[in-house]
Formats: sequence, C-alpha cells, structure tokens
Amino acid sequence: MKESFSSVEISIVIPTFNRKEILFYCLKSLLNQTFPRENYEILVIDDGSTEDIETLIKDVNVDSLIRYFRQEKSGQARAENLGIKNAKGEIILFLDNDMIATIKLIEEHFLFHQRYKNYIVRGAYANTSDYVNPEKACEGRFYSTAFFIAGNVSISKNILLNVGMFDEDFKRYGWLDLELGIRLRKIGIKAITNKKAFTYHYQKSFIPEDLPALCHKELERGHTAVLFYSKHPCFRVRMATMNPLVLFFGNIIYKFACNDINKSANIILYLYNKNLDWLLKNIINLVAMAYYSYGVKEALRWKKRNLVIVE
Repeated sequence: MKESFSSVEISIVIPTFNRKEILFYCLKSLLNQTFPRENYEILVIDDGSTEDIETLIKDVNVDSLIRYFRQEKSGQARAENLGIKNAKGEIILFLDNDMIATIKLIEEHFLFHQRYKNYIVRGAYANTSDYVNPEKACEGRFYSTAFFIAGNVSISKNILLNVGMFDEDFKRYGWLDLELGIRLRKIGIKAITNKKAFTYHYQKSFIPEDLPALCHKELERGHTAVLFYSKHPCFRVRMATMNPLVLFFGNIIYKFACNDINKSANIILYLYNKNLDWLLKNIINLVAMAYYSYGVKEALRWKKRNLVIVE
C-alpha cells in the first residue's frame, strides 16, 4: 500500500490473559504489514495475567507501535473497553491473542472502511494447530455468520462509544460480542465481510488433560447465556442461547454421563489412546453441550432465586 497518512488511522485492540508465547507470534505478524507503520497502533490489554506480558511487549515493541495497558482481572469486556477508550485511531480492529495476521490484514480492513462508511467489517480465518507456521497446519477458510464477533472484526470508534461499548456485566466467558452486536443492529449498523482480511486462528490439538478446562469454559458460557437473554429477551437470542432441543439432550447427557467428570474423562482417554479421532471429536462436542446445558440450568436457578447470574 503506497498511500500514507500523517496520523494513526486504525487501532488494533488485543485483550490477553497469559498466553505469552502465542501472543508473541500474534504481535510479530502485526509488525509485518503492508499498511504504513505510522498509521496504525497495537494496544495490548493485560487482564491481570500471571505471566510477564509487559516484558514481552518491551522486547518486541519495534518503533513503539505497541501500547501496553494492565488491569486487575476483570474480564474481556472491560479489557476491550479499556482498549477502545485509549485508541487513537478512528477505526478499531479487534483481534484475539491467538490470531496470526496475514500481511495485508490491516490494509484490507482499512480499505473496506473507506468504501463502506459506518459498517462493521468482518474478516475471514482458517483454523490452525501450529501458530509458528500456521499456513502449514491450517484447515479450510471460514467466515463468521455472526453479525458481530470480537475476533478479526473492525468498526468505527465513534459508533462503539455511542452504543455504549461492551457490557461489563459480562465478566466470564461467552456472548459479550454477540450482545454488543444486538445493540449495533438496533441502531441500524450494517455488516459486510472482506474475505481478503484474513487471519489464522490457533486451535490447540485436544489432549485428555484439557477436559476440565473445557467443561469449566462451557459452564461459564451457559451462565452468560442466561445473562445475555435477560438483557435481550427476544426469540433470536433465546434460540441462540437456550434452544430447547439442545438443552433437553444436553441435560440428559449431563445427568447420565457427565455429572461425574471422571466418567467422561475415562471414555475420552480410551478414545484418545485408540486414535479414534472422529468419535473422540463427537464425544467432546457432546460433553461440551452437556456442561453448557447444565450451566444454563444453574444460572436459571440463580435467577429464580434473585441471585447474581455472573460475578
């Protein structure tokens, strides 16, 4: 891209909690872009990491492109908002800390905003199991069907400020970006996909030791699903968060197979050791559905008793 400007045009916001090693490769890819260096900045928002993220930033901060902010552990929503408030650019590009940018990522987002004013610009991605050489281990090319999802998506800072940014009631995992998308849709914002704004998204290969973390994550996602629906009690949100069929079968699976995590762990360990990958993947998905469904059930019970859904 030959054209240059005199100020920051686009700010990349990356919240992180630990994940120091993969964050290094994420930042490295963002420092190798066709877009002029003087016209973009990178904001890393450290959400109370126990790893030394600040030293990493100092080590890789070529030309002072990266700005580092730290907050006490408060969740992704508050971290994203801290980035938005401190961004110098009119365009905000949200990236996950496990996304590896291709060389024209920033340029493609910027060009689409020149053509489509006040739009959400969604990028494309491929899953990869190798963040060092992502193109060698990638799977397909995907485009999110969500209206707004905070990974490889960009939007005007002014629009975000006007709509109220991310809802900081979402302190645990899940749904915060889709909730913001509902509010953006209500004020008439439109979305478009730029297939050339491309990243690799790291997906760690599953090992049995990952099961407790996966179950905990799905429980949290179930909790925040109820919070999401309580804020937007409409059919679209209900079907996205509390589809009756999903919850029915999920709760049955949880009752008979997952209420004791050791049962699930033993089945998954057996399939993993036997290299039954297709069956293992499907069993993992069922376990995730079961814990999500139980998380919804648990949060609905809290809500009925007038307890806080998510702390």
